[in-house]
Amino acid sequence: MKTLMRLKDLIEALHALDPHLSIKFETECPVGGFSSYRGYYDQLAMCRGNGPTTVGEVLQKARECDGKTFQGWKGGDFVMGLDTKVWVSDLGTCESLRPYDIVVEDGVAVIKLVLSEEW
Repeated sequence: MKTLMRLKDLIEALHALDPHLSIKFETECPVGGFSSYRGYYDQLAMCRGNGPTTVGEVLQKARECDGKTFQGWKGGDFVMGLDTKVWVSDLGTCESLRPYDIVVEDGVAVIKLVLSEEW
């Protein structure tokens, strides 16, 4: 069984990699920023980006989420912490993808995803 990532797991996995590596989701999409997840406002969504980014940039954004307050999609303030679950979903959507690993393939960090039955 795959261990689905929480914020602390994501930070640890990113920290273990070369910060200069490009990073993408296994769906070939670039990694963007973070938001409140539309499915569960008290959880994080990693959003797809518009262009190349590095492990170091994503690591910095992930670290900034610890203790940060995000606004839920229908209101409310939600503080994210290291134990917060992480999803992969575009702004305002509630896709059922969860990251479970980050591997290096051909010199690029790839975030591995699994379809979660939780949602």
